[in-house]
Amino acid sequence: MERVRLIVCLLAAFALCAVPLRADAETAIDPALAELLAGMRASERIEAAFAERRHHPLRRVPSRFAGVLRRDPALGISLAYTQPREQVVSVLPDGLWRTRPDDSPARLPASEEGDALRFALLALFTFDAEKWKESFDIEFSEATGEGTWRIDLYPLAGQPAGSLISALVLQGSEQVLERMEIRRPNRSRIEIFITEPRSPEAWPPDVRAVAFPVAPAEGDGESIPSTPHGH
Repeated sequence: MERVRLIVCLLAAFALCAVPLRADAETAIDPALAELLAGMRASERIEAAFAERRHHPLRRVPSRFAGVLRRDPALGISLAYTQPREQVVSVLPDGLWRTRPDDSPARLPASEEGDALRFALLALFTFDAEKWKESFDIEFSEATGEGTWRIDLYPLAGQPAGSLISALVLQGSEQVLERMEIRRPNRSRIEIFITEPRSPEAWPPDVRAVAFPVAPAEGDGESIPSTPHGH
């Protein structure tokens, strides 16, 4: 697929040229947002390069990671890290699984950071504003004439998600997601920059076996839920 230029939309740009539209559980979804997300859902499978930065308030320099992201609505989400070391983290509704070279998949122990990452990715990649409204307030902004957009999701009061994350941010251009940010209540945050996205028709068997090691057989699975079990 054509190489897609990475565009990071700054808050200042939106403040100057866009008016945020806020939606909560009682508010109708903005038609422009609904159209945008419908186009993003049209590509069922996603494969893209990613660069990840993990910021922590006690560290001056963020930790940096890179690899390949794969998303399948019936199987889950896979982060195949190539830097700083090779490993595959599979984000599934029942937990996080890690596969290292020449090793079998192993479920990762539960942790707040892992739960936050799992909840955020499973929720974001539904691209479904109606489902988002069940757990989040939604703010949507478009930069007039530039084709760029920004979506901010804030956990609703009383939602268990609020103990894991303080906000989720998506930014992109046209119908291409280019940046995600997961903000946590302890002021740590994870940025994921996405480039070179494509939509494969199917996963090669060897890729599927590593990316989704405990997923159901082809044709047996249902779409993953928007929130993990237990949240």
